[in-house]
Amino acid sequence: MWGKVRSWTFECLDCEWRKTTPPTGDALLQGLTHFEVCPACGSESLVRRESTEVERLVESLMPRRRAAR
Repeated sequence: MWGKVRSWTFECLDCEWRKTTPPTGDALLQGLTHFEVCPACGSESLVRRESTEVERLVESLMPRRRAAR
């Protein structure tokens, strides 16, 4: 069953890095729309959840706001 295309928010539990990704359909691009390790600290302690409307709005207005340091 096909559903609504979603955007995701990835959060690192170790360094508090956060990234909201744009909806991409079936394409998962490692390091751009999908993360297995934190790009800031290399931790594998990432949480992925559906992004909120506020997070999607902020990301669309300021796409580089929380980029990896």
